[in-house]
Amino acid sequence: KEEPWLVPVTEAAAPGPVPGEPRLVDRPIRLGDRVQVTTDANQVLTVRDFAGRNATPVAKARAGTLFTVRGGPIKQDGFTWWELEGDTVKGWAAEGDGQNRWLTPVE
Repeated sequence: KEEPWLVPVTEAAAPGPVPGEPRLVDRPIRLGDRVQVTTDANQVLTVRDFAGRNATPVAKARAGTLFTVRGGPIKQDGFTWWELEGDTVKGWAAEGDGQNRWLTPVE
């Protein structure tokens, strides 16, 4: 079964921050946070049914997709995993690879 692609809902591009829009914050992720996928534009974040690289993919999220953190962190396979809930999917994703951050809190 093909996993769904999650694409952020975007308005017309506006220069600078938009009032009421989520703003990325540089701090550790906490339970209950809203987080945004911050992969490079040509990459996607794989959301899996459990924490770990061998878990079954349930969705692929493009940069800009928002989730709420519902569980974690779990250290597995050299990554820090968080349980995420979005509008249409729930699953686990890695925070980053130590050099690139794939999930960033928003306020």
